[in-house]
Order: sequence, then structure tokens, then C-alpha cells
Amino acid sequence: MKKPWIIPALISLLLLLAWPFRWEKGPTQTTPQYAIVYLKDRWTGQEWIKIYSPTKKIREIPNIEKKEVEARVNEILLKSPDMANIRSKIEQMSKDPRYTPGPSKFSLSLLWSLSEYGFDTSKYYNQAKEKALNEIINETMLYRNIATWVWSSLLLISLITLFYIKFKETRKKGYEPCGVCNPPLD
Repeated sequence: MKKPWIIPALISLLLLLAWPFRWEKGPTQTTPQYAIVYLKDRWTGQEWIKIYSPTKKIREIPNIEKKEVEARVNEILLKSPDMANIRSKIEQMSKDPRYTPGPSKFSLSLLWSLSEYGFDTSKYYNQAKEKALNEIINETMLYRNIATWVWSSLLLISLITLFYIKFKETRKKGYEPCGVCNPPLD
């Protein structure tokens, strides 16, 4: 191959051209205080909300579906060590003929049915919901950062390869110093 630098140059060019196509811009909502732009990350498939304030501060948050949060709340409640109190209430409720357990013993529906029996479940639900939102946001940010890191790493590797090949190619041709730069020693 006469020009081996073409392949890393093309890869670098393609990676640079991929960046503007990462985000798909959705609808925009404007209020006197904020401008809200809905975006979709094509690389990860995640939806984001970008909030612009009049002070030009930008805040980006993932657009999380309610059912995803509820599913995560269920998982957290299932694993919660605070469920000992709820388990004792279940035992009390199981003696009541009106109680029929659902498919999952410790779920949101259980919390709602416990509240009918005078047990305050809002504390457990609110803690689980806050933890679920934080976990989902952190995971979403992690996936986004990983995609960006992979892209930038590939771009950096291709650029380093390109410069290495070009440097090696110029050295291979032979470098003859000119008389101006390195005058001969007499």
C-alpha cells in the first residue's frame, strides 16, 4: 500500500462526522423563565431534557418514564431491610379474610393495601422512589459517559496512528538536512 495513512485518516474523519449526528433534537417548550429542549441520544437510545435558564445555565437530565421508576421502586422495596415491619403487617393481614396476596408479596400494590390497614407506607415508598430516581439517573449518565469515552478513545487512537504512520513515512523517505538549518562544520 502506497499510502497507509489513508485508513486512519478516514476513520478519524468518520468519527468526527459522527459527533453532530449523535443527538436528535425533539420539540422545544419555551416559558418566560426557561427553554426546555427534548433530545434523544442516538448512540445510547436514551432521551434527555435540556433546560436553559435566562442566566444561560444549562441543566441536562434524563427523561425517565414513570413505569421504569415504578419497576425500580418495586425492586428496591423487595431488597429493603426495612421490610421487617411490613412482613409483620403482612402476617396480621393474612389473618384477615379480605386480604388476597398479589403475584409479588412485597410490591407497590402491597404497600397500598397496607395503607388501608392504617400502616404508614409513604415513608418507605418515598425513600424507595428517591433511591430509584438516583440510581436511574446515575446509570443513564454512566452509559452516556461510556459512549462519549469510547468515541473519544477511538478518535484519539486513530489520530495517533495517523500521525505515527505519517511520521514514520517521512523518516523512511530520508531526511537530508539543509545547509541553512545545519551548516556543515569545516
